[in-house]
Amino acid sequence: MSEKRWNIPSSWQWAKAESFANVIGGGTPKQSKDQSNYSEQGIPWLTPADLSGYKGAHIKKGARDLSEKGFASSSAKLLPKGTVLFSSRAPIGYCVVAENEVSTNQGFKNFVPLGSIQPEYLRYYLVNSKEYAESKASGTTFLELSGAKAKELSFPVAPLHEQKRIVEKIDALMERSGRTKEALEAIPALLEQYRQSVLAAAFRGDLTKDWREQNPDVEPASALLERIRTERRQRWEETELAKYRAKGKEPKNDKWKAKYDTRKQAVRSHKAEDRSAQMKLGDLPNTWVRCKLRDVMSLQAGYAFKSSWFNREGGTRLLRGANIFPGKTRWDDTVFLTDKEAENYSDFSLSDGDLLIAMDRPFVSAGIKVCRVRREDLPALLVQRVGRFLTEGDINRDYLEAFVLSGLFREYISGQETGGDLPHISGNDIEASPIPLPPTGEQAEIVRVVSSAFEALERVWQSCVSAQGRCDELNQSILAKAFRGELVPQDPTDEPASILLERIQAECEAAFKSKPTRQKKSTTLNGRPKRKPKMDKNSFANLIQEMPSQTFSFDDLRDAAKQDYEKIKDFLFSELIETSPVIEQFFDETSKSMMLRRVEK
Repeated sequence: MSEKRWNIPSSWQWAKAESFANVIGGGTPKQSKDQSNYSEQGIPWLTPADLSGYKGAHIKKGARDLSEKGFASSSAKLLPKGTVLFSSRAPIGYCVVAENEVSTNQGFKNFVPLGSIQPEYLRYYLVNSKEYAESKASGTTFLELSGAKAKELSFPVAPLHEQKRIVEKIDALMERSGRTKEALEAIPALLEQYRQSVLAAAFRGDLTKDWREQNPDVEPASALLERIRTERRQRWEETELAKYRAKGKEPKNDKWKAKYDTRKQAVRSHKAEDRSAQMKLGDLPNTWVRCKLRDVMSLQAGYAFKSSWFNREGGTRLLRGANIFPGKTRWDDTVFLTDKEAENYSDFSLSDGDLLIAMDRPFVSAGIKVCRVRREDLPALLVQRVGRFLTEGDINRDYLEAFVLSGLFREYISGQETGGDLPHISGNDIEASPIPLPPTGEQAEIVRVVSSAFEALERVWQSCVSAQGRCDELNQSILAKAFRGELVPQDPTDEPASILLERIQAECEAAFKSKPTRQKKSTTLNGRPKRKPKMDKNSFANLIQEMPSQTFSFDDLRDAAKQDYEKIKDFLFSELIETSPVIEQFFDETSKSMMLRRVEK
């Protein structure tokens, strides 16, 4: 008896997959790394990886074809056009219809429909039954739906003509929701373009033209910049004098003051300085000034804490590059320093509102890895290869954040990255970036206008996310209604599903009876054909104990058992879930694959 998952129309019938389809597995060449087993124009062959991100309902081939040699050395089968390919592990749930003859690896359970059963009807049901299939799967390291369980999956079989009407209706509705979703998916890129256009206008002075007309007598940015430089030099001189006096000395003359300029020059990158000078900022308003980031801030790099000091139990968080994401912090990978040890590094203690940048791989698909520290992130310490922006004087920190998020800063920094596998930007490179500097009051006005525009963009973004969620819910609702008989009306003249299934069964029985028997080659001395040894739970356990090595692959086990893939796999998964199994799975770092290991008692 098949499982009845919900109520269906009287002309429908719940049926196991094996009653209307041949369920066939796949395989991989025994020497999977031997390139001669593959071909550019061979037998189409798919793995679950080929369906990752694949949005089509039909497929012709995967990334690689099997050669004749590879196909012969595997347990893969040539599947006809119209076969429903369903990934049965890593992960369960990818589903497409074969557009031509194909084969698959063992990561699929393939349904070959019988008696004109509609492949697309089966596919839509399976797409909507991922959780149901997972509930029938087993496994310790990862879930896998076995061939036996796949055959037992229960399907609501509609009359044949109704299957066609259901598929046509779903196709039409999915096409409409698909167009809507494509339009929604294009919105984030448009929002980012608009965001960058707002920032570009802000740093040209376009957004605050009216403000300047209303405030003609503000202190120009040149005066602000000169005051910052004076105050910075004064602090440096006070610090140097304190060093002299701590030694009981007084400087004899003012020559020591010249160290200030030579100290700043010594650390600068000629490449960064040249690129900074070449960057064009356009025509700035008269009250603005072009300067470098180092003129209005300094970048504090984090401390090089030793990894041996880390713990994952608790204490003070260490904020690393891995914890910075565009616009926010994230703590899915967190390490700590004990609170007592953290007291020794107060200079690197972070505060609410600090502006940070990741100096390793600063750009990801979501944008530049810049964020603000939140109260809930604290206490935390700054780690090397993460920089903290320390503003000078009356520089508005929100204005500085807007600039480092702009296309101007990105254009400059993208040319300063070094390193291949792990792109890196230095603190000196960041500080050399050119920046347009407006008067203090205008900085605040720019922040106000930009923030208002960004808030509006955020509302649009949230509406977009909500609409995408409703599209997904609508698709699920369409499929749920379809397989309850609620999407299209039933036609009383349609042949009931029960008769369709009986006819399929009768055709299968007739085909089996009419199939000619073939005399197998004699492989024993008395001329009787050699039979595969019968396998049961005890003989499987004995087989494990007789394996020549304690560790071995699944293919080694299958070869020793002389059984087909599905049968040996069913015995294996049954044993793995036992309370005291005789075998266990583990990931072998050397071969980068799953292996089996005999459990010694």
